[in-house]
Amino acid sequence: MPSLKILCLHGTGCNAKKFAVRGMITVDSFDFQIMQSQMTLLNTHLQRKSIASLSFLEGDVETEPGPGIGDFYDGPYFSFYRWPPTASPADQESIDEAIDGLHAKIEEDGPFDGILGFSHGGTLVAEFLRDWASRNPWSPPPVRCAIFICSFAPFRMDKNGEPVFQNMDSVTGGIGLPTLHVVGKQDFAYKYGMGLYRLFEGQGGILVTHEKGHELPNDEKTLHAVVRAFGELNAMVQFGI
Repeated sequence: MPSLKILCLHGTGCNAKKFAVRGMITVDSFDFQIMQSQMTLLNTHLQRKSIASLSFLEGDVETEPGPGIGDFYDGPYFSFYRWPPTASPADQESIDEAIDGLHAKIEEDGPFDGILGFSHGGTLVAEFLRDWASRNPWSPPPVRCAIFICSFAPFRMDKNGEPVFQNMDSVTGGIGLPTLHVVGKQDFAYKYGMGLYRLFEGQGGILVTHEKGHELPNDEKTLHAVVRAFGELNAMVQFGI
């Protein structure tokens, strides 16, 4: 079964080097070939089983460090767009620029079979798919699957500081994209990650839960479950099952 080529997006207030050090990805750039053991294990298993190969896109909007990043790593810190976004024109422009940047990466270095996003990066993946479906209602998206880790559906913060989630019907009701969702039961964003999963559940969304928080743990149980889920996702992409 052919290996999936996956483009990965980091969380808010991070960067390619920090994302790699924290174990989220083995990146292509020589300067960023730094891995932590947890993702080394996952990436090794995915490659050994010819399930997936991973590459990376870095955000370019300088922001405050993400949760836990500033305690261990020096800046600068980056996101893909202004986070958390409000309904202001400036924030919408920032989101649009991030979507355009993702299109450019896919055109330059693709095709990619799928996009993986952690937290804020996963929300950009959902924004990207939502934008595509609204502009191209009769055309399949430029990727064949999506992976969301500790992610949120697209939202805008209201005046009271509460998230108002955007309509995803054009995505979940139309394009039939296979998805994988990894959610931590102790994650502050648990209900949002589960909400995103439920949007895709009706079209074959795959769910993996673990007992920790806003992270991808490296314990054997979680690793096995995530690798197995990637295999299921690959089968859905390749054979439609």
